[in-house]
Amino acid sequence: MNGFYRFLTELQEFTFFNIDIFRGSLSFIKYRDDTLREMYLIGTKAFWVVVFGGLFVGIILATETVIPWKNLVQQQLLVELYYLE
Repeated sequence: MNGFYRFLTELQEFTFFNIDIFRGSLSFIKYRDDTLREMYLIGTKAFWVVVFGGLFVGIILATETVIPWKNLVQQQLLVELYYLE
């Protein structure tokens, strides 16, 4: 009986939680101007985080791909030198 009571309690909390979420999603229409202004401010402040994150990932990818390309070019040069002799 204790497990069933716990199940009903969690189901009730889950139901109320979903009702609050759906009720809050409809408030976007009511507070559209405030929401759009806040989204714009958050987006512009996150711009530099995205730029520097992309720059960091680009630098890491560039350094990781240079080594295999150097090895490949060296191998091709050795093959060409071997066939030229």
